[in-house]
Amino acid sequence: MTLLIFLVAGCTKKEEKFWELAVVGNYTSALSHNGKLAMIGSINHGGSLWQFPAYERRFNWNHQKGVFSFIVAAAFSGNNELAVTADNLQSLVLWSTVTGESQAFWRAPGDISSIALSNGGNIALLGLLDNRAILFNIKNGGVERTYLHADRVNAVAISADNMMVLSGSDDYTAKLWDTTTGKLLHSWDMGNKVVSVSLSANHRFAFIAAANSIAQVRDTKTGGLVYDVNPHAEWMGRGPTLTSAIFSDNEQLLLTGTTNREIKLHDLKQQKVIKHWQVSRRQAWKPTGVAIQALAFGQDQFYAIGSNGRMYTLR
Repeated sequence: MTLLIFLVAGCTKKEEKFWELAVVGNYTSALSHNGKLAMIGSINHGGSLWQFPAYERRFNWNHQKGVFSFIVAAAFSGNNELAVTADNLQSLVLWSTVTGESQAFWRAPGDISSIALSNGGNIALLGLLDNRAILFNIKNGGVERTYLHADRVNAVAISADNMMVLSGSDDYTAKLWDTTTGKLLHSWDMGNKVVSVSLSANHRFAFIAAANSIAQVRDTKTGGLVYDVNPHAEWMGRGPTLTSAIFSDNEQLLLTGTTNREIKLHDLKQQKVIKHWQVSRRQAWKPTGVAIQALAFGQDQFYAIGSNGRMYTLR
Protein backbone atom coordinates (compact mmCIF):
# COMPACT_ATOMS: atom_id res chain seq x y z
CA MET A 1 0.00 0.00 0.00
CA THR A 2 2.86 2.41 0.83
CA LEU A 3 4.43 1.77 -2.57
CA LEU A 4 1.11 2.38 -4.33
CA ILE A 5 0.64 5.72 -2.58
CA PHE A 6 4.18 6.75 -3.53
CA LEU A 7 3.65 5.89 -7.18
CA VAL A 8 0.38 7.78 -7.39
CA ALA A 9 1.85 10.82 -5.64
CA GLY A 10 4.88 10.71 -7.92
CA CYS A 11 2.66 11.16 -10.97
CA THR A 12 1.18 14.39 -9.63
CA LYS A 13 2.80 17.62 -10.79
CA LYS A 14 2.74 21.22 -9.58
CA GLU A 15 1.93 24.20 -11.75
CA GLU A 16 4.67 25.70 -13.91
CA LYS A 17 3.86 29.28 -12.93
CA PHE A 18 1.13 31.29 -11.22
CA TRP A 19 -0.05 34.92 -11.16
CA GLU A 20 -1.87 36.74 -8.38
CA LEU A 21 -5.16 38.14 -9.72
CA ALA A 22 -6.87 38.81 -6.38
CA VAL A 23 -5.38 39.23 -2.93
CA VAL A 24 -8.05 37.33 -1.01
CA GLY A 25 -9.85 35.31 -3.66
CA ASN A 26 -12.64 35.22 -6.25
CA TYR A 27 -16.37 34.76 -6.11
CA THR A 28 -16.22 33.64 -9.73
CA SER A 29 -13.91 33.62 -12.75
CA ALA A 30 -13.81 32.78 -16.45
CA LEU A 31 -11.16 32.14 -19.09
CA SER A 32 -11.37 32.91 -22.79
CA HIS A 33 -11.25 30.00 -25.22
CA ASN A 34 -7.50 30.45 -25.84
CA GLY A 35 -6.64 31.21 -22.20
CA LYS A 36 -5.23 34.65 -23.03
CA LEU A 37 -7.99 36.57 -21.25
CA ALA A 38 -9.21 36.10 -17.70
CA MET A 39 -12.25 37.65 -16.07
CA ILE A 40 -12.50 37.57 -12.29
CA GLY A 41 -15.07 38.65 -9.76
CA SER A 42 -12.83 39.47 -6.82
CA ILE A 43 -13.92 39.38 -3.19
CA ASN A 44 -12.24 42.74 -2.58
CA HIS A 45 -12.20 44.76 -5.81
CA GLY A 46 -15.11 43.65 -8.00
CA GLY A 47 -14.75 42.69 -11.64
CA SER A 48 -11.66 42.99 -13.83
CA LEU A 49 -10.28 41.73 -17.14
CA TRP A 50 -6.71 40.46 -17.38
CA GLN A 51 -4.55 39.73 -20.42
CA PHE A 52 -1.79 37.12 -20.68
CA PRO A 53 1.08 36.44 -21.06
CA ALA A 54 1.65 40.17 -20.44
CA TYR A 55 0.07 39.73 -16.98
CA GLU A 56 -1.79 42.99 -17.50
CA ARG A 57 -4.95 44.12 -15.75
CA ARG A 58 -6.64 45.81 -18.69
CA PHE A 59 -10.06 46.91 -17.43
CA ASN A 60 -12.05 47.24 -14.23
CA TRP A 61 -15.56 45.96 -14.91
CA ASN A 62 -18.10 47.01 -12.30
CA HIS A 63 -21.82 47.56 -12.84
CA GLN A 64 -22.02 50.90 -11.01
CA LYS A 65 -19.53 53.72 -11.15
CA GLY A 66 -17.47 53.99 -7.99
CA VAL A 67 -18.81 50.75 -6.53
CA PHE A 68 -17.16 47.32 -6.52
CA SER A 69 -19.76 44.90 -7.87
CA PHE A 70 -20.40 41.49 -6.36
CA ILE A 71 -19.88 39.50 -9.56
CA VAL A 72 -21.51 36.07 -9.21
CA ALA A 73 -21.04 34.73 -12.76
CA ALA A 74 -19.03 35.53 -15.89
CA ALA A 75 -18.40 34.09 -19.36
CA PHE A 76 -16.64 34.82 -22.66
CA SER A 77 -18.06 34.49 -26.16
CA GLY A 78 -16.51 31.78 -28.29
CA ASN A 79 -14.69 34.35 -30.43
CA ASN A 80 -13.21 35.99 -27.28
CA GLU A 81 -14.41 39.45 -28.38
CA LEU A 82 -17.18 39.80 -25.81
CA ALA A 83 -17.69 38.93 -22.17
CA VAL A 84 -20.68 39.04 -19.86
CA THR A 85 -20.82 39.60 -16.11
CA ALA A 86 -23.72 39.11 -13.72
CA ASP A 87 -24.02 40.52 -10.21
CA ASN A 88 -26.05 39.68 -7.11
CA LEU A 89 -28.56 42.43 -7.97
CA GLN A 90 -29.78 40.63 -11.11
CA SER A 91 -27.97 42.97 -13.50
CA LEU A 92 -26.18 41.78 -16.65
CA VAL A 93 -23.51 43.70 -18.54
CA LEU A 94 -22.09 42.76 -21.94
CA TRP A 95 -18.53 44.06 -22.46
CA SER A 96 -16.12 44.45 -25.35
CA THR A 97 -12.84 42.74 -24.51
CA VAL A 98 -11.12 44.98 -27.07
CA THR A 99 -12.21 48.43 -25.85
CA GLY A 100 -13.40 47.54 -22.36
CA GLU A 101 -16.64 49.45 -22.98
CA SER A 102 -20.06 48.11 -22.01
CA GLN A 103 -22.20 47.07 -24.97
CA ALA A 104 -25.48 46.40 -23.19
CA PHE A 105 -26.97 46.52 -19.70
CA TRP A 106 -30.00 44.47 -18.67
CA ARG A 107 -31.95 43.39 -15.62
CA ALA A 108 -32.26 39.61 -15.48
CA PRO A 109 -35.64 38.01 -14.68
CA GLY A 110 -34.27 36.35 -11.55
CA ASP A 111 -31.24 35.75 -9.34
CA ILE A 112 -28.37 34.36 -11.42
CA SER A 113 -26.23 31.41 -10.37
CA SER A 114 -24.40 30.68 -13.63
CA ILE A 115 -24.02 31.99 -17.16
CA ALA A 116 -22.81 30.97 -20.61
CA LEU A 117 -22.41 33.13 -23.71
CA SER A 118 -23.02 32.12 -27.32
CA ASN A 119 -20.18 32.06 -29.83
CA GLY A 120 -21.08 35.46 -31.30
CA GLY A 121 -22.12 36.94 -27.97
CA ASN A 122 -25.75 37.62 -28.94
CA ILE A 123 -27.34 35.10 -26.59
CA ALA A 124 -26.71 34.49 -22.89
CA LEU A 125 -27.82 31.29 -21.20
CA LEU A 126 -28.67 32.03 -17.58
CA GLY A 127 -29.00 29.57 -14.74
CA LEU A 128 -31.42 30.99 -12.17
CA LEU A 129 -32.16 30.26 -8.51
CA ASP A 130 -35.89 30.01 -9.29
CA ASN A 131 -35.51 26.61 -11.06
CA ARG A 132 -35.15 28.02 -14.59
CA ALA A 133 -32.51 28.16 -17.27
CA ILE A 134 -33.31 30.82 -19.85
CA LEU A 135 -31.98 31.90 -23.22
CA PHE A 136 -31.71 35.67 -23.00
CA ASN A 137 -31.11 37.96 -25.98
CA ILE A 138 -28.36 40.08 -24.49
CA LYS A 139 -28.06 42.34 -27.54
CA ASN A 140 -31.75 43.28 -27.85
CA GLY A 141 -33.17 42.11 -24.52
CA GLY A 142 -35.89 39.59 -23.78
CA VAL A 143 -36.27 35.91 -22.91
CA GLU A 144 -36.23 33.69 -26.01
CA ARG A 145 -36.81 30.31 -24.35
CA THR A 146 -37.20 28.86 -20.86
CA TYR A 147 -36.05 25.43 -19.60
CA LEU A 148 -37.50 24.14 -16.32
CA HIS A 149 -36.06 22.14 -13.43
CA ALA A 150 -37.59 21.20 -10.07
CA ASP A 151 -34.98 23.13 -8.07
CA ARG A 152 -32.35 25.84 -8.53
CA VAL A 153 -30.13 25.67 -11.60
CA ASN A 154 -26.42 25.65 -10.71
CA ALA A 155 -24.62 25.25 -14.03
CA VAL A 156 -25.30 25.87 -17.72
CA ALA A 157 -23.56 25.37 -21.07
CA ILE A 158 -24.43 26.26 -24.66
CA SER A 159 -23.05 24.58 -27.78
CA ALA A 160 -20.90 26.52 -30.25
CA ASP A 161 -23.66 26.43 -32.89
CA ASN A 162 -26.36 27.43 -30.34
CA MET A 163 -28.31 24.24 -31.12
CA MET A 164 -28.12 22.64 -27.67
CA VAL A 165 -28.08 23.80 -24.06
CA LEU A 166 -27.18 21.78 -20.99
CA SER A 167 -28.40 22.64 -17.50
CA GLY A 168 -27.60 21.13 -14.08
CA SER A 169 -29.74 21.54 -10.99
CA ASP A 170 -30.19 20.88 -7.28
CA ASP A 171 -32.96 18.50 -8.36
CA TYR A 172 -30.13 15.96 -9.04
CA THR A 173 -30.59 16.09 -12.82
CA ALA A 174 -28.70 17.39 -15.82
CA LYS A 175 -30.90 18.10 -18.82
CA LEU A 176 -30.00 18.49 -22.48
CA TRP A 177 -32.32 20.65 -24.57
CA ASP A 178 -32.87 21.45 -28.25
CA THR A 179 -32.81 25.25 -28.52
CA THR A 180 -34.85 25.38 -31.72
CA THR A 181 -37.84 23.39 -30.47
CA GLY A 182 -37.32 23.63 -26.72
CA LYS A 183 -37.60 19.83 -26.58
CA LEU A 184 -35.95 17.90 -23.76
CA LEU A 185 -33.49 15.51 -25.40
CA HIS A 186 -32.08 13.74 -22.34
CA SER A 187 -32.37 13.90 -18.57
CA TRP A 188 -29.68 12.26 -16.43
CA ASP A 189 -30.19 11.57 -12.72
CA MET A 190 -26.81 12.01 -10.99
CA GLY A 191 -27.90 11.05 -7.48
CA ASN A 192 -26.91 14.42 -6.00
CA LYS A 193 -26.90 18.13 -6.77
CA VAL A 194 -25.39 18.83 -10.19
CA VAL A 195 -22.72 21.51 -9.85
CA SER A 196 -20.86 21.60 -13.17
CA VAL A 197 -21.67 20.96 -16.85
CA SER A 198 -19.89 21.40 -20.17
CA LEU A 199 -20.49 20.66 -23.86
CA SER A 200 -17.83 19.68 -26.40
CA ALA A 201 -17.17 21.81 -29.49
CA ASN A 202 -19.47 19.91 -31.86
CA HIS A 203 -21.84 19.00 -28.97
CA ARG A 204 -20.95 15.34 -29.34
CA PHE A 205 -20.28 14.99 -25.60
CA ALA A 206 -21.80 16.35 -22.41
CA PHE A 207 -19.86 16.54 -19.15
CA ILE A 208 -21.85 16.39 -15.92
CA ALA A 209 -20.58 16.53 -12.32
CA ALA A 210 -22.49 16.13 -9.07
CA ALA A 211 -21.65 17.14 -5.51
CA ASN A 212 -20.87 13.55 -4.49
CA SER A 213 -17.74 13.42 -6.73
CA ILE A 214 -19.62 11.49 -9.43
CA ALA A 215 -18.79 12.84 -12.89
CA GLN A 216 -19.62 11.46 -16.32
CA VAL A 217 -19.23 12.12 -20.02
CA ARG A 218 -22.41 11.32 -21.94
CA ASP A 219 -23.15 10.90 -25.64
CA THR A 220 -25.57 13.70 -26.56
CA LYS A 221 -27.17 11.66 -29.33
CA THR A 222 -27.85 8.40 -27.53
CA GLY A 223 -27.62 9.60 -23.94
CA GLY A 224 -25.32 6.69 -23.16
CA LEU A 225 -22.32 6.74 -20.83
CA VAL A 226 -19.09 7.41 -22.72
CA TYR A 227 -16.63 7.79 -19.85
CA ASP A 228 -16.89 7.49 -16.10
CA VAL A 229 -14.63 10.34 -14.98
CA ASN A 230 -14.41 9.11 -11.38
CA PRO A 231 -15.13 5.36 -11.46
CA HIS A 232 -14.20 4.92 -7.79
CA ALA A 233 -16.76 7.46 -6.52
CA GLU A 234 -19.18 4.83 -5.21
CA TRP A 235 -16.74 2.91 -3.02
CA MET A 236 -14.82 6.03 -1.98
CA GLY A 237 -17.94 7.36 -0.33
CA ARG A 238 -17.34 11.06 -0.72
CA GLY A 239 -14.48 12.53 -2.72
CA PRO A 240 -13.66 15.97 -4.08
CA THR A 241 -16.38 17.57 -6.19
CA LEU A 242 -15.50 18.41 -9.79
CA THR A 243 -16.14 22.13 -10.14
CA SER A 244 -15.09 22.80 -13.75
CA ALA A 245 -14.40 21.01 -17.02
CA ILE A 246 -13.62 21.79 -20.65
CA PHE A 247 -13.22 19.63 -23.76
CA SER A 248 -10.45 20.05 -26.31
CA ASP A 249 -11.53 21.32 -29.74
CA ASN A 250 -11.04 17.88 -31.30
CA GLU A 251 -13.24 16.33 -28.57
CA GLN A 252 -10.53 13.82 -27.64
CA LEU A 253 -9.39 15.31 -24.33
CA LEU A 254 -11.13 16.53 -21.19
CA LEU A 255 -9.60 18.87 -18.60
CA THR A 256 -11.22 18.84 -15.15
CA GLY A 257 -10.76 20.73 -11.88
CA THR A 258 -11.93 19.95 -8.35
CA THR A 259 -12.52 21.54 -4.95
CA ASN A 260 -9.18 20.27 -3.62
CA ARG A 261 -6.77 21.93 -6.10
CA GLU A 262 -6.63 18.93 -8.42
CA ILE A 263 -6.56 19.26 -12.21
CA LYS A 264 -6.61 16.22 -14.48
CA LEU A 265 -6.26 15.71 -18.21
CA HIS A 266 -8.34 12.78 -19.46
CA ASP A 267 -7.95 10.93 -22.75
CA LEU A 268 -11.49 10.00 -23.77
CA LYS A 269 -10.43 7.36 -26.29
CA GLN A 270 -8.08 5.61 -23.89
CA GLN A 271 -10.53 6.17 -21.01
CA LYS A 272 -7.87 7.26 -18.54
CA VAL A 273 -6.10 10.18 -16.87
CA ILE A 274 -2.90 11.07 -18.72
CA LYS A 275 -1.79 14.10 -16.65
CA HIS A 276 -2.44 15.10 -13.06
CA TRP A 277 -1.61 18.32 -11.20
CA GLN A 278 -2.28 19.69 -7.74
CA VAL A 279 -1.77 23.45 -7.71
CA SER A 280 -0.32 25.46 -4.84
CA ARG A 281 -2.31 27.33 -2.22
CA ARG A 282 -1.45 30.59 -0.51
CA GLN A 283 -0.55 29.16 2.89
CA ALA A 284 0.80 25.64 2.60
CA TRP A 285 0.60 25.02 6.33
CA LYS A 286 -3.16 25.68 6.44
CA PRO A 287 -5.57 22.98 5.21
CA THR A 288 -7.55 25.41 3.05
CA GLY A 289 -9.16 24.18 -0.13
CA VAL A 290 -8.88 25.79 -3.54
CA ALA A 291 -11.70 25.19 -6.00
CA ILE A 292 -10.74 25.31 -9.67
CA GLN A 293 -13.21 27.76 -11.19
CA ALA A 294 -12.08 28.01 -14.82
CA LEU A 295 -9.96 26.05 -17.31
CA ALA A 296 -8.61 26.51 -20.84
CA PHE A 297 -6.47 24.70 -23.41
CA GLY A 298 -3.47 26.65 -24.71
CA GLN A 299 -1.26 25.89 -27.67
CA ASP A 300 1.30 23.95 -25.66
CA GLN A 301 0.06 24.35 -22.11
CA PHE A 302 -3.08 24.52 -19.97
CA TYR A 303 -4.57 27.31 -17.87
CA ALA A 304 -6.58 27.33 -14.66
CA ILE A 305 -7.98 29.87 -12.19
CA GLY A 306 -8.47 28.97 -8.54
CA SER A 307 -10.87 30.42 -5.99
CA ASN A 308 -7.82 31.71 -4.11
CA GLY A 309 -7.27 34.41 -6.75
CA ARG A 310 -4.42 32.71 -8.61
CA MET A 311 -4.11 31.86 -12.29
CA TYR A 312 -1.94 28.85 -13.09
CA THR A 313 -0.14 27.59 -16.17
CA LEU A 314 0.37 23.83 -16.45
CA ARG A 315 2.42 21.59 -18.72
